[in-house]
Amino acid sequence: MRFCETTLISLVFIIISSGCARDKPNMPVKVVTRDSLVGEGLVAQFHNELPNKLVVKIILEDKNQGNKRSGNLILQGNSMREIGWAEGWKFESGDPIKITHSGYKSIKYYIP
Repeated sequence: MRFCETTLISLVFIIISSGCARDKPNMPVKVVTRDSLVGEGLVAQFHNELPNKLVVKIILEDKNQGNKRSGNLILQGNSMREIGWAEGWKFESGDPIKITHSGYKSIKYYIP
């Protein structure tokens, strides 16, 4: 294969790959925070705006301590799950939450 053909194939692959990411719909998960009622810090509420179950990957990070935790979060259709002090994570203002799913655009949310 000549250099020109290799470059053209690489360029086509990059264009196709970058187009696929743009075509993904927005993440159907809304994040809302509230004060913890019984513990410390803030509680993050994850609202699934779809009528069907959705499994997303979340990455929680403590901006001050450098702690990180990740895992799958199962959200039933049109429902909400909470993570906070009672679940072993104390959110504070500025902490980032990343939510990913192969079928949707990833989002990064910062605790206000």
